[in-house]
Amino acid sequence: MKKQLITFGMVVLLVCVGLSGCFEEKIDNKNSEPRDGDIRLLRTEYIGGKYNASIRYEEIYVEEESNSSWVPLYRMSYTKDGRNLIGSYFRTMQTALDWIKTYTGENCTILCWWDYGTVIVGYSERNVIATFASLSLKDTLPHYRNKSEDYINEEVEMRGGWSSEEAIKDIATVLTSTNISSTEIKEIFHKYNVSYVLTNCYDRVIAYYFLNASGKNPDEYLYWDFNDSVYKPNNKANETLLFQMWKDQVSIANIDGLSLVYNDYYGDYHYTYEYNTNYTRIFKIDLSNLGYVDREHGFGFNPPDGWNIISVSDSAVYLNCTTNESNSEPLSLFGFMVGIPNYGAINQTLSSYVEYTLEDLTDSTLENFSLISHNKRTVNGMNAYEFVSAFDWYDNQSIKYERKEKLIFVEKNERIFNIKYWGKPELYDKYESFVNQSINSLTII
Repeated sequence: MKKQLITFGMVVLLVCVGLSGCFEEKIDNKNSEPRDGDIRLLRTEYIGGKYNASIRYEEIYVEEESNSSWVPLYRMSYTKDGRNLIGSYFRTMQTALDWIKTYTGENCTILCWWDYGTVIVGYSERNVIATFASLSLKDTLPHYRNKSEDYINEEVEMRGGWSSEEAIKDIATVLTSTNISSTEIKEIFHKYNVSYVLTNCYDRVIAYYFLNASGKNPDEYLYWDFNDSVYKPNNKANETLLFQMWKDQVSIANIDGLSLVYNDYYGDYHYTYEYNTNYTRIFKIDLSNLGYVDREHGFGFNPPDGWNIISVSDSAVYLNCTTNESNSEPLSLFGFMVGIPNYGAINQTLSSYVEYTLEDLTDSTLENFSLISHNKRTVNGMNAYEFVSAFDWYDNQSIKYERKEKLIFVEKNERIFNIKYWGKPELYDKYESFVNQSINSLTII
């Protein structure tokens, strides 16, 4: 009964504002007697832009026991990758869409629930993770019920096809997370190159579907309010990102890892529930807690105090200490590096890198080479392996000196990163504790 009531509320809203793909029916019905779900086109407003977008002002026929009538419906059509697509358009989000188009980078990705994907792509010309529901969400689209498979397939094709289950789950996982600084959430951000998170006030009303899609039990987070006929959050739900983003201004400022960059509602909307899409908030992902972030390769860390980045290559960042005691040492003699190993065709597993490196060091031809230690370890909770060695090295003037070196391989989600720290033994030992703190701040996203 509860789910039926919330679905009825969704139908009322979706008809009024065009939310979701629920009313994607045949266009320009020519039947003399309208049927439930028939759509007729009133006019088209050409937007243009990269995807040749247009806003379609339409009406949809809604059959009710007491009063059947034509109801306004707004949709957007656009062309992308050679396909003509159509989806929901939100008049209430116009200002937010203009802000996105004006103030965000052309190649950025905005994480949001799939309902808003079409307008962000078609109108604002930015990337999203999903523009339609996944197949498992078909039952949440009320107006697809009691329709033939051929009918539904045609409508789904017009929307660009079902979104992948993985994409929908990833979106839901972020929105229902209680810690967006966790490795899991950072990995999702990196997977899709996410820069912003967008939420509409209506998201709180359909939080049930977010929780369900993320694999959580909605009953542990929501309770049914019979007076308002809507699910409302308990204390556990209030800790999730979705509900945190709709707190008052002071609380919003305290969300770690997010900065509020667009807001068209300045009150406390946390406990207000209405079937509308009148308000939107956009947050920028903030990774400023890490001193260095490589978004292309998906890692970041805090450099040791007093160390500067000397150079950045395609696969690594190199640092050198600039204190008075060591600033005379060039990077080749004293430094610290974090990056991606370039070992050719080695399989991307920690064991393969360890095996190859151990064999290479065992057969080393370096003068006075000594493998001091090699052991398993962890780096910021990730599996790793560390080698420490000593050997004679030559500087640019062919002057021999003793060198100590630490080499660490770190594995995360079938990706390997390596860390190297080197220097003369006296400097190596002096700064090792500071470098170890930096190493343990490594975050792979």
